Amino acid sequence: MASASDGTVNYREVFFEYPDCTKILGEPTFETVKILEDELKANAQAVYSPLGGGQHGHLGLVLAPFLYSTISATPFQRPNPPAPFIIDPNEAAHVAQARLDNHNSNIRLFREVTGVKKALLQQIVRSVDAAYLKPLRNQVTNTLEHLEIYDILGYLYQNHGYISPQKLKEYEDQVRNMSYDPASPIDNVFSAVDNLSLVAYRAGSEYSHAHKINMAYVIISHTGLYQSALQKWLQLPVQGRTWEMFKIHFRTAYNLLRVTTEGTLRDSKFHNANLVQQVIDGVHTLLLETDTAPPVESSPEPIVPPPAPLAYPMANAVQSDSMPLLLQQMNQMQTMMMDLQRQILQVNTNTSRVPPAPGPAPAPPAPNPRRRQRFYCWTHGNGYHLGVDCKAKADGHKDEATKSNRMGGSNRGCQRS
Repeated sequence: MASASDGTVNYREVFFEYPDCTKILGEPTFETVKILEDELKANAQAVYSPLGGGQHGHLGLVLAPFLYSTISATPFQRPNPPAPFIIDPNEAAHVAQARLDNHNSNIRLFREVTGVKKALLQQIVRSVDAAYLKPLRNQVTNTLEHLEIYDILGYLYQNHGYISPQKLKEYEDQVRNMSYDPASPIDNVFSAVDNLSLVAYRAGSEYSHAHKINMAYVIISHTGLYQSALQKWLQLPVQGRTWEMFKIHFRTAYNLLRVTTEGTLRDSKFHNANLVQQVIDGVHTLLLETDTAPPVESSPEPIVPPPAPLAYPMANAVQSDSMPLLLQQMNQMQTMMMDLQRQILQVNTNTSRVPPAPGPAPAPPAPNPRRRQRFYCWTHGNGYHLGVDCKAKADGHKDEATKSNRMGGSNRGCQRS
C-alpha cells in the first residue's frame, strides 16, 4: 500500500475514485461546485469507516449532518484525539492489555479520519482558484483545516453558486417531465429526485419526504406498468409512507415486473420502433399500389364517410373522375391505422409466445382483398401480417425483422414494392 515517509496512507492514490478532481476555471458556479462535490463524495465513500453506521465510508466528512441523517440513522461523528494512555500498576495484565488495544484502535481511527479529510482538502485546494478560498483561511495558520469539508462547499454554493427561483424551477420541471424507461433500473427515478432535492437544499428550499414521493409517484405512474404497486402504496398507513419505504416498495415492484414480463420490458422500445418502420413500409407499399392499380370497385359494405368539405374553394384541385379512388385510398389508410393500433396494443400486452413445433413453414394466410397494406414477416416475406403476429413461425424466426432489415428472412413478395 502506498504511504508517505511518515507511514501514513496515501488515500488519494490508493483509494480515491477521482485522484484528480475536475479543475474549476475562474469563478465557481453551481454546476462546477456540484461536480466537485460529487467527486469528493465518491472519494470519501471509497475509504471504509465504521463511523456513521459503517455503510457510507467517510461520506459524513462531505455531507452536512442534516443530509447525512437522510441516509443513515447513525450520525457520523468525527473522533476526538485520544488522551494519552496511562498505565495503572494495580491493574491486571489482561485488563491493561485490553485497554491498550482499544487505545491503539482509537488512535488508528482518529488518524484515518484525519488523513482522509486532509486528502479531500488538498483536492479542493487544487480544484478551486486560491482567490475564492482565501476568505476561508485561518489568518494565523493560513490553513483550511479548522473547517469541515461541507462548510467549505456550503460557502462556495452560497457565495458563488447561487440558484435563482427560476433556475430551481427549471431543474424541477426537467425531473417532473423526465421520461422513465421501464426497462432501465427504477433507481434512476430515485436518483433524479434525490439530486433535485440536493439542488433545492443548496437553493434554500428544502424538499419534504412527501414532496419527493409525490414527484416520483407521478413519474412512475406515467409508465402504465405499476398500477398494482401504486394502489398498494396508497393503501399503506400514512406514517409508513416515507421516502426510504417508497424506494423499497417500488424496487420490489420493479423486480417482480422484470420476472413476470420475461424480458419484454427490454424489448418494448425495439418493438415500438419496429412498428414505426412497418408503418413506413406499409404506407410506401400502399402508395405504390394505388399509383399503378386500376380503381378498386366499391365494396358492398359501407365505408367511412369522407371528411367534411373545407370552407375554402378547391377548384381544379381534384378532378371529379378521381374522387372515388381518393375516397377508397382514404378508407384503406384508415383501416391500416386501426389495424396498427390493434397490433401495438397486442405487442404491449402479450408477455410470452409459445414457439411452433419444428418443421417446414405452412403457406402464408390468404390476403384479405379489402385490405391493401402489406407487412413484413421473417418466415413468409411481404404479406398481410407482422412477424410478431405470425401464427406459423419457421425455425429461427425473428419477430423484429422488417422489410428494410430482413435479417436473413424470406424475400417473398418484397420485389413487388
